[in-house]
Amino acid sequence: MEANEVFVRLPAAVADGLEAAGYRFYRWEGDLLRLVTAFDTPQAVVNSFLKIAKDLSEKA
Repeated sequence: MEANEVFVRLPAAVADGLEAAGYRFYRWEGDLLRLVTAFDTPQAVVNSFLKIAKDLSEKA
């Protein structure tokens, strides 16, 4: 199954760091984020987002 919209819970420090890195997303209640991509988003962009999120979460 493929989807271009995901809801995740991330610590504020991770969300703030992702925004500082240039990523944009909608913040729902508290730590709930709505992430949306285009269906033609390059895999490299997704991988970069995930790497930054992982690095930030290891520091949080």
